[in-house]
Amino acid sequence: METYIKNLLQVLENKQKKKQIDYLVSLSDHIGFDKITNIELKQFPQSISSFYSIIDQLNINSPRFFEILPITEMKMLNDKLLWFSNINRTEKICFNTEKLNNAGEWDIVGFKNNYIITQTLSSYICNKLWAWVERNRKIWEEEIFE
Repeated sequence: METYIKNLLQVLENKQKKKQIDYLVSLSDHIGFDKITNIELKQFPQSISSFYSIIDQLNINSPRFFEILPITEMKMLNDKLLWFSNINRTEKICFNTEKLNNAGEWDIVGFKNNYIITQTLSSYICNKLWAWVERNRKIWEEEIFE
């Protein structure tokens, strides 16, 4: 199991014990990729395959809403954007499947503005998730620091 996934599961459990978070995680049944019928794309970067081989879905309901969709609910929203996550129930977050980036992954972008949130799934899970859930940072748009 990838270290960042193991750490995520531990952090979620610890925060829930302290009543700092309300979440639900569904572990993978290891056949998720075989069940993809809603998109034509079958070749995923290794990092995404690794994540979904362990976690099928993640829902954080409080303090702020964050969701990783089950692989069977992912949708291509146009020719290149694969919707895989929701933030604040209003923001669709996508993989830009047009090309692999320098990290060998798909960029993670906001659907509304195509803003690049991060280049790796591990960064999205380890950093961006908490920036939103704990610190209320709108990670799906460019931040202006004054």
